[in-house]
Amino acid sequence: MNPEIISQLIRNRKSTFINGLKERGKINNSVIENILENAVWAPSHGLTQSWFFKVFADDGIATFFSVQ
Repeated sequence: MNPEIISQLIRNRKSTFINGLKERGKINNSVIENILENAVWAPSHGLTQSWFFKVFADDGIATFFSVQ
C-alpha cells in the first residue's frame, strides 16, 4: 500500500461519540458488514482470532440502552 494513502486514512479518521449520533438514525447493513469484514483482518495474538461481535438492530438497540 502507498504510504500516502495510509497517511491520508490516519489523518482523516473520525471518532463518533454517543452525542454525535442521530436519534433513530440507521446505519446501512452493507456498511456494518464492511466494517466487520475489515475488523476480522485485525491482528490477533498467536492467530487465535478470539474476537466476536454483537450487532444490535431495531428493538435490540432499545434493549441495549435500557440495560446501561
